[in-house]
Amino acid sequence: MLFKNKNFQFLLWSRISSNIGDSIFYIVSMWAILEISRSPILTGVAGFLFTLPSIFNVLLGPLIDRSHPKKLYIFASIIQALLLGIILFTLGIGEMNVWMLLFIILLLTIFSEVVYPIENVLIPKVVEKGQLVKANSVMSVAYQGLDFVFNGLSGILIGFLAITVLYGLNLLFFLIPIFLMMLLKINISRGKKESKDKGNSYKEELLEGLKVVNHPLLRAFLVPLTIINFLFAMILVTLPSFANQYGNGPSTYGLTIAFLGLGSMLGALFIDNFRTKQRLGIMMSAGFILSGCTWLLMVFSIQLSEIIFYILLAISYAFIGAINVLFTVLFQKLPEEKMLGRVNTAIESIISFAMPIGSLAGGFLTELASPIFVLCLFGIGLIILGGFYLFNRSIQSLPDIDKVEKLER
Repeated sequence: MLFKNKNFQFLLWSRISSNIGDSIFYIVSMWAILEISRSPILTGVAGFLFTLPSIFNVLLGPLIDRSHPKKLYIFASIIQALLLGIILFTLGIGEMNVWMLLFIILLLTIFSEVVYPIENVLIPKVVEKGQLVKANSVMSVAYQGLDFVFNGLSGILIGFLAITVLYGLNLLFFLIPIFLMMLLKINISRGKKESKDKGNSYKEELLEGLKVVNHPLLRAFLVPLTIINFLFAMILVTLPSFANQYGNGPSTYGLTIAFLGLGSMLGALFIDNFRTKQRLGIMMSAGFILSGCTWLLMVFSIQLSEIIFYILLAISYAFIGAINVLFTVLFQKLPEEKMLGRVNTAIESIISFAMPIGSLAGGFLTELASPIFVLCLFGIGLIILGGFYLFNRSIQSLPDIDKVEKLER
């Protein structure tokens, strides 16, 4: 039934296309900056700019809840396409440099950050409540899993295609969602109209969303996740140097990213079959601990076999892919529908707050210590996070994901 839903199909293919575009842009730009500058620190700066806009997502919440999400999505996609056009033009006339590329990275990422919260708001509007877990599982595959897969393919293609060709493909994949979203048919909820009629100010709506996020249960989830995102940002900017030192450059970089995506995709696909087998807290804590242990084994396996390294990498991130689906559904079920935009963008801002700093730290640590050291920090962090969730009473008291109720205000 889910895949017969035309609106869901349009939303799904929009996400897939925009993810391909984001993947090409991220990988090609990160590698281009490392190649031009030969500096892990400047690669860290690029990672900083890729992650910086996400901490301001909270400011988008009231805008999304007040606006027509479809029109806002189309507008953001048009701006992304125009920025890609500028890159292609400057490459064509030979005027592109590191600093110009860094500036465009910042601008384009700002508009990418508009797109994803809108998709999360649209999902409950186009599918039935009983299909939310499955719909989010599929969308998570498109977002988390395929994102990494296309990152990996982009890394591999760097060795075969010119950067201009890759950016040209990038532009194509940013144009496709514009046409798909024009076909999407949705109804604006009454809650949104009532909010406008009451004349709530932007500030009031912003504070209302932050108040929900300040709930003790959500705080228990979000603070540790912020620390993990800090560590994850570190490893992302470390991977190009890791690929150069321990592998074959672009191909190793691409395959590492691809197997991250493969694991995430497998976890997201299979979580729907296990969602009611255990309480939510048990599933999350066990998932993080198992992921962290497998990750540490993976780091040291690179000295033995590259194949074993990729297998363990996929296994480790399969647990993360499954947990990401559970988080997405949880954060859709806990808030009221009319506040989905505000609450989800606030959550995204909070857990992404430390990522820009993590990107800079990763660049410096890779320069001063080693990529292996940075990768180990992430595995240790996952184990600590799993332990925190395991001994947190409010998290462990939650039922399985299908029985989670809305927060009491």
